Amino acid sequence: MHLKNSFTNLFSALSILVFIWYWVCITFLSLPANFAQKIINENTPRLNTIFARPWQLFTPPPHYNQRLYLITKSTTVPLTCDTMELLGNLAKNKQEAAPFNQKENILEHMINNSVSGLLYTVWTKKKMSEPSYPGSIDSLLVAASIKKAAFKNNYIICLSSIKNYGLMVLKEQKIKIKNTELKIVIKLKMIRPFHELDNANYIQKETVVFETPYQPIQ
Repeated sequence: MHLKNSFTNLFSALSILVFIWYWVCITFLSLPANFAQKIINENTPRLNTIFARPWQLFTPPPHYNQRLYLITKSTTVPLTCDTMELLGNLAKNKQEAAPFNQKENILEHMINNSVSGLLYTVWTKKKMSEPSYPGSIDSLLVAASIKKAAFKNNYIICLSSIKNYGLMVLKEQKIKIKNTELKIVIKLKMIRPFHELDNANYIQKETVVFETPYQPIQ
């Protein structure tokens, strides 16, 4: 009886260890590209054959980041332009004001939603395939899509929110707006893929997906 109990306990412990080991392997091999996965693939490629799955345990990360540019141009001094990236500044302000950053948090949420809402409204009728998303969008296609969406309420609201925030930034930066024209540009910037982390020559492509004409501020 004692021998039987010992065997049962040993078998139960081994079963639990095998179960844990099995799911740990699947977890690592289902995650987006990471160093642990790279080491496993290089040293024990057979594990990929045994534990590979056609599904991913976690949602894969996006392939690009959004960039919101505010461009101002003088109407009296030729070729005088200033460019500011607004989403990065929002994130920086939110981080610097933490933990008492409720205002910055709300502002960041509102502008990010406005950017996403604007792009959704412009591109909802024209689906861009993800593999060719950044780096291959024709400027005429961008202009045509904006023209079709320009009178939609969501487009007007989102663009107004972004412009108002841009004017607020100009005021905070004490940038003169007299005799100045303003332009809003949204780009998608490719995120460096995992296998390119050590490539010093890798270029992160940026693609224009939204662009307004220059308009007078005053």
